[in-house]
Amino acid sequence: MERFEDLVGKRDGQRENHRRAREAMQAEYEAACEQAYKRLFPRRKFSMARGQKENKDEQAAIFERFSVRANEMTETHKQETEATETALCEAAESATFPAFDGMSLYYVSWGMAYSSQAYGAGKYARAAAETEADKARAHGLTVVVRERPDPRPANAGSYWTPAPDFEVWVNTSSLGAEILRYKPCCEDIVEWAARCWKRGTNPKVYNPFLSQEVCDEALKMSQKEGFAVEE
Repeated sequence: MERFEDLVGKRDGQRENHRRAREAMQAEYEAACEQAYKRLFPRRKFSMARGQKENKDEQAAIFERFSVRANEMTETHKQETEATETALCEAAESATFPAFDGMSLYYVSWGMAYSSQAYGAGKYARAAAETEADKARAHGLTVVVRERPDPRPANAGSYWTPAPDFEVWVNTSSLGAEILRYKPCCEDIVEWAARCWKRGTNPKVYNPFLSQEVCDEALKMSQKEGFAVEE
């Protein structure tokens, strides 16, 4: 568990360092654009929009120069984080959940993420939360799924319908919840899709690239007597 905790710290440090580096590069880019603009118009007030309009070619050249640096920085960060994420998955396999007198938030399923399902968004959000709850139960944890109503009124927008969020809480510490996120799933893709069907949701909404063969096999499995899901 100590190795896992160290890796979490390393991951968080990499994210923070990358965030700071992006902010520093953005500030450097804007300063370079302002300097170029002031050479042409020393008495005018600078803004990025004004530079784009009145010093378009030079600002575009500056952008291209910084884009190369930004892409290199992003690629380096990607390689570093991928290595750390792989190490976290490996460490999580043998890590145990810390004893904890209480519940910790493990996962939030956002209702608005399924707004394409209109009035079914809440159903899809709940099913996604229950999928994560299944994983936690399979790893021996006690789970509570809590509904969090959408605070916005139903008339907030003409293309919007209320959709609640769902929180998954588990009986371990916040570190234990982090371990669970990196634990492997305990079911194959057909069984996962069957659970989606059983809960009244189409698995292709969650995974548009799921093959029709898997969908059909999962649908048959979900209809078998004795196949049940927890709600």
